[in-house]
Amino acid sequence: MRFGSRDAVEQSLVDLARPERPVPAYLRAAAWVSSLGDPPKRALLVGLGGGGFVRFLRKRFPQIEIDIVEIDPAVIHLAKSRFGIRESRRTRIHNTDAILHLATDPSRHDLILLDAYDGPTLSSRFFSTDFFSLAAASLAEGGYCAANLSLRTRQEEATAARRFQRAFPGGSFRVEMPSDRNRLLVGRRGSIPEPATLLSMAGTIDRSKVLAFPVRPFASRAYPLRPRKRRRT
Repeated sequence: MRFGSRDAVEQSLVDLARPERPVPAYLRAAAWVSSLGDPPKRALLVGLGGGGFVRFLRKRFPQIEIDIVEIDPAVIHLAKSRFGIRESRRTRIHNTDAILHLATDPSRHDLILLDAYDGPTLSSRFFSTDFFSLAAASLAEGGYCAANLSLRTRQEEATAARRFQRAFPGGSFRVEMPSDRNRLLVGRRGSIPEPATLLSMAGTIDRSKVLAFPVRPFASRAYPLRPRKRRRT
């Protein structure tokens, strides 16, 4: 799925031979995040695309309830007609604005993925402190929030990371992808495991083979987000 033109950035990719296996690296990193705590019972996905992560969650956690927020009806139409996404009692698509949904929905989620792109970069609305704080407030205790980040400049990325860190005072980290410029910001309602613990947990996941791809490469590129120190005057 591309927006704007045939030569635009690919916004969604699905492997037709294994549609439940995430293709983009950042979605594989998000799949790793989904396996860090207890199996999530309820997930919120902001941004539908082709629904690749929906398929992953349905396969990995058959009983999970998934709410998807997508503002563009054309994306919903394409996800259903071309990518085979179906709504059900446990998979619901909300055609609305993500900020409005987060501000008015009282539900609490064990896993939130923020991936609301409508082109090659992210609207400033979706890397604001207010947006990240709304997502944090929508988490259940112990739940994880992952935000896909691919901005035009390093300065914008640094600003987004600071805002994200402020929304998750219990702890947060960034994951750098091994193959592209995308980053995943990860926060939790609760304390974040230390880097060594993340590596150990990733090794356990890989040995168990519960995922169809290794996750240790993501754990080895996970770096804690620290509050910026104030300069003395």
